[in-house]
Amino acid sequence: MPVTPTTVDQVPFGAVVAHLRRQLTIEGLSPRQVAAATGLPAAQIAALAGTPTPTPTAGGGAGSAAGGGPTVRLAAGGLHIDRTYQRDLDPRWIRRRVARFTPALLGTLEVSDRGPGAPAGTRWAVIDGQHRQALTLAVAGPDHWLDCRIHTGLAVADEAALYRLIDANRRSLTRWDRWKARRAEGDPTVLEIEQVIADARLRLAPTRTGGTVTSARAAEQLHTLGGPDLLAAALDVVVGAWAYREPVDHDVLVGVGLVRHHYRAADLADRRISTGLADTTPDQLRARARALREVHRTNQPRLVAGVVVELVNNTRGHRWPALAPFHVHTLTPLAAAA
Repeated sequence: MPVTPTTVDQVPFGAVVAHLRRQLTIEGLSPRQVAAATGLPAAQIAALAGTPTPTPTAGGGAGSAAGGGPTVRLAAGGLHIDRTYQRDLDPRWIRRRVARFTPALLGTLEVSDRGPGAPAGTRWAVIDGQHRQALTLAVAGPDHWLDCRIHTGLAVADEAALYRLIDANRRSLTRWDRWKARRAEGDPTVLEIEQVIADARLRLAPTRTGGTVTSARAAEQLHTLGGPDLLAAALDVVVGAWAYREPVDHDVLVGVGLVRHHYRAADLADRRISTGLADTTPDQLRARARALREVHRTNQPRLVAGVVVELVNNTRGHRWPALAPFHVHTLTPLAAAA
């Protein structure tokens, strides 16, 4: 395929970049072939077009999930952010740094090369550095080069795992950010928990709206304590008590789960717990639990569990054993009578 000659000193820079990208990506030509027609060095063409020219690092060789590979320079506008595992962009972070933007302080981004067969615009996936890329786009534009350490041979799940590994010790990632990354990795515990919540016709989300479970940590704690069956039973109690009118937070879900686990041998336990909770709200439940803290020194979910037992014993039926076990640190299941 012939190469279209380009006189770069007579064409605006942006047009040169667009032309070279078209020849390198759409027409499938190499930087060496384009260089022969334009008279430019192949390395300059590769950089202008967003095609990396490797700069050897101490390890050398190809990129990998373990330590990365060559460091190359890529145009900021050619980088892709995969929202299946990346956290949401924080506009405030960008605004605070616009006035003091310093390219030399941007460091090296971690980028996955998904190969030339990736869908258009998605080949260079940022694993670590999306805020620095966004800051560069805001201040210097899409043609500004960024130093990127390239990782090759990674599936999306591998990228998500590396993303979470890199950020494991950073405070910038919230529990929700890490949960999202684990989901993209295909973590079986996360997938099973989300399926249980979906089966209950609830949503797992950090928003306090009706029909949401607002704490992934609570769901995982119950899953660890009693597997998917305990989580499903606790959610059934919650839905039975409040339908989908109220959000369910950490303390309430764990507290209900502790009661359900403790009295799991009780006949009709789920129905009695739902009946006991029906005339209160999660906010009122938490308020009553806080009042118990003056007498019992333990964590909030255990105090919520104590309140739940009191409410159950106000319903028709045999009284369940005293709530004292919920104010000590070791819980063992009881075979309570309904």
